[in-house]
Amino acid sequence: MKSNVTMDNEQFGKRFCVRADDPQEAYYILTPHMMEYISTMADKSGGTVYMSFLHDGKMHVAVQTGRDFFELGKSKTDVEGLRQKFLGELRWFTDMVDTLRVEDTLYKKKETTV
Repeated sequence: MKSNVTMDNEQFGKRFCVRADDPQEAYYILTPHMMEYISTMADKSGGTVYMSFLHDGKMHVAVQTGRDFFELGKSKTDVEGLRQKFLGELRWFTDMVDTLRVEDTLYKKKETTV
């Protein structure tokens, strides 16, 4: 059963609700560096960020912004401006995924030698 986990970073704790079956695992994933990175990326998101780290190495990320990503809009639009907007939105997600590659870092089984 998941319970609330109090993190050492007070600012992070005020901003994010951390819940885990095993609090030790939450501390293992949410290192001081990782909490700082998540906070920085959340600042850049333009909305509220929700994250879930799953046991199989997968991660779910949702951003509630109140606006549609990759939306053209109804007015006469500048194609280059849209391209830059879309690239920025894609870059935010790809940067987040690249840094938080939990499958390759946290959950990778250590190889044993015989």
